[in-house]
Amino acid sequence: MALEYVEEIKGARVAGATFWLGPGQAAILLSNRHKTEDVLFFTLFHEVGHLLLHGRREAFVDDEPSKHKGADPREGEADKFAANTLIPPNRAGDLAHLGTIAEARAFAEELGISSAIVVGRLHREGRWPWSKGAKEKRSLTIVGD
Repeated sequence: MALEYVEEIKGARVAGATFWLGPGQAAILLSNRHKTEDVLFFTLFHEVGHLLLHGRREAFVDDEPSKHKGADPREGEADKFAANTLIPPNRAGDLAHLGTIAEARAFAEELGISSAIVVGRLHREGRWPWSKGAKEKRSLTIVGD
Protein backbone atom coordinates (compact mmCIF):
# COMPACT_ATOMS: atom_id res chain seq x y z
CA MET A 1 0.00 0.00 0.00
CA ALA A 2 1.15 3.52 -0.73
CA LEU A 3 0.35 6.35 1.68
CA GLU A 4 1.06 9.97 0.85
CA TYR A 5 0.42 13.10 2.95
CA VAL A 6 0.45 16.20 0.76
CA GLU A 7 -0.23 19.91 0.85
CA GLU A 8 -3.81 20.88 0.17
CA ILE A 9 -4.55 21.65 -3.47
CA LYS A 10 -6.00 25.14 -3.23
CA GLY A 11 -9.66 25.22 -4.25
CA ALA A 12 -10.00 21.43 -4.47
CA ARG A 13 -11.42 21.01 -0.94
CA VAL A 14 -10.10 17.42 -0.83
CA ALA A 15 -9.22 15.82 2.50
CA GLY A 16 -8.39 12.36 1.17
CA ALA A 17 -8.57 9.93 -1.71
CA THR A 18 -8.33 6.18 -2.12
CA PHE A 19 -7.75 4.17 -5.27
CA TRP A 20 -6.24 0.91 -6.45
CA LEU A 21 -2.98 0.96 -8.36
CA GLY A 22 -3.33 -2.69 -9.35
CA PRO A 23 -4.22 -6.06 -7.85
CA GLY A 24 -3.42 -5.88 -4.14
CA GLN A 25 -1.87 -2.42 -4.48
CA ALA A 26 -3.88 0.33 -2.82
CA ALA A 27 -3.07 4.01 -2.48
CA ILE A 28 -4.28 6.53 0.07
CA LEU A 29 -3.65 10.23 -0.37
CA LEU A 30 -4.23 12.56 2.56
CA SER A 31 -4.09 16.32 2.34
CA ASN A 32 -3.42 18.75 5.14
CA ARG A 33 -6.62 20.62 4.26
CA HIS A 34 -7.71 21.09 7.87
CA LYS A 35 -4.21 20.83 9.33
CA THR A 36 -5.26 19.17 12.61
CA GLU A 37 -4.46 15.74 13.95
CA ASP A 38 -8.08 14.75 14.58
CA VAL A 39 -9.01 15.33 10.95
CA LEU A 40 -5.86 13.58 9.72
CA PHE A 41 -6.63 10.40 11.69
CA PHE A 42 -10.35 10.46 10.90
CA THR A 43 -9.58 10.88 7.20
CA LEU A 44 -6.94 8.14 7.29
CA PHE A 45 -9.34 5.61 8.80
CA HIS A 46 -12.17 6.80 6.53
CA GLU A 47 -9.97 5.98 3.53
CA VAL A 48 -8.91 2.63 5.07
CA GLY A 49 -12.64 1.94 5.47
CA HIS A 50 -13.10 2.38 1.72
CA LEU A 51 -10.29 -0.10 1.08
CA LEU A 52 -11.71 -2.72 3.42
CA LEU A 53 -15.42 -2.27 2.77
CA HIS A 54 -15.76 -1.29 -0.87
CA GLY A 55 -14.83 -2.60 -4.31
CA ARG A 56 -11.28 -2.91 -5.50
CA ARG A 57 -12.15 -1.15 -8.73
CA GLU A 58 -13.51 1.91 -6.98
CA ALA A 59 -11.82 5.24 -6.44
CA PHE A 60 -13.01 7.66 -3.78
CA VAL A 61 -12.22 11.35 -3.44
CA ASP A 62 -13.47 12.79 -0.17
CA ASP A 63 -13.93 16.40 0.73
CA GLU A 64 -15.77 16.88 4.02
CA PRO A 65 -16.22 13.60 5.97
CA SER A 66 -18.91 15.06 8.25
CA LYS A 67 -21.03 16.16 5.26
CA HIS A 68 -21.63 12.73 3.75
CA LYS A 69 -25.17 12.44 5.06
CA GLY A 70 -27.49 11.82 2.13
CA ALA A 71 -24.65 11.19 -0.30
CA ASP A 72 -23.32 7.85 -1.51
CA PRO A 73 -24.03 5.39 1.34
CA ARG A 74 -20.46 4.11 1.06
CA GLU A 75 -19.26 7.47 2.37
CA GLY A 76 -21.39 7.02 5.47
CA GLU A 77 -20.04 3.48 5.89
CA ALA A 78 -16.47 4.79 5.69
CA ASP A 79 -17.31 7.55 8.21
CA LYS A 80 -18.74 4.93 10.59
CA PHE A 81 -15.66 2.72 10.14
CA ALA A 82 -13.39 5.66 11.01
CA ALA A 83 -15.47 6.72 14.01
CA ASN A 84 -15.62 3.14 15.35
CA THR A 85 -11.91 2.58 14.81
CA LEU A 86 -10.92 5.72 16.69
CA ILE A 87 -13.47 5.37 19.51
CA PRO A 88 -14.86 1.85 19.96
CA PRO A 89 -18.66 1.64 19.67
CA ASN A 90 -18.94 0.22 23.20
CA ARG A 91 -17.37 3.47 24.53
CA ALA A 92 -19.08 5.95 22.18
CA GLY A 93 -21.99 6.39 24.60
CA ASP A 94 -19.53 7.80 27.13
CA LEU A 95 -19.06 10.86 24.93
CA ALA A 96 -22.46 12.21 26.05
CA HIS A 97 -21.14 12.48 29.61
CA LEU A 98 -18.03 14.51 28.81
CA GLY A 99 -18.59 18.09 29.88
CA THR A 100 -15.11 19.42 30.46
CA ILE A 101 -11.80 19.40 28.66
CA ALA A 102 -10.29 17.54 31.64
CA GLU A 103 -12.92 14.80 31.23
CA ALA A 104 -12.21 14.59 27.51
CA ARG A 105 -8.48 14.26 28.24
CA ALA A 106 -9.07 11.51 30.81
CA PHE A 107 -11.35 9.61 28.41
CA ALA A 108 -8.74 9.89 25.65
CA GLU A 109 -6.06 8.63 28.00
CA GLU A 110 -8.23 5.62 28.92
CA LEU A 111 -8.56 4.78 25.23
CA GLY A 112 -4.90 5.50 24.44
CA ILE A 113 -5.70 8.17 21.87
CA SER A 114 -5.10 11.88 21.50
CA SER A 115 -7.55 14.18 23.26
CA ALA A 116 -7.87 15.93 19.88
CA ILE A 117 -9.66 12.86 18.53
CA VAL A 118 -12.17 12.95 21.38
CA VAL A 119 -12.71 16.71 21.05
CA GLY A 120 -13.01 16.41 17.26
CA ARG A 121 -15.71 13.77 17.65
CA LEU A 122 -17.56 15.92 20.18
CA HIS A 123 -17.42 18.80 17.69
CA ARG A 124 -18.56 16.70 14.70
CA GLU A 125 -21.48 15.28 16.68
CA GLY A 126 -22.53 18.77 17.78
CA ARG A 127 -22.06 17.93 21.47
CA TRP A 128 -19.58 20.76 21.98
CA PRO A 129 -19.30 24.12 20.22
CA TRP A 130 -16.34 24.33 17.83
CA SER A 131 -14.55 26.74 20.16
CA LYS A 132 -14.63 24.42 23.20
CA GLY A 133 -11.47 22.33 23.39
CA ALA A 134 -10.10 23.69 20.11
CA LYS A 135 -6.67 24.10 21.69
CA GLU A 136 -6.51 20.30 22.13
CA LYS A 137 -6.15 19.98 18.35
CA ARG A 138 -2.52 20.26 17.41
CA SER A 139 -1.78 21.93 14.12
CA LEU A 140 0.08 19.90 11.50
CA THR A 141 2.63 21.25 9.05
CA ILE A 142 4.27 19.50 6.16
CA VAL A 143 8.00 20.07 6.26
CA GLY A 144 9.77 20.11 2.90
CA ASP A 145 12.83 18.03 2.16
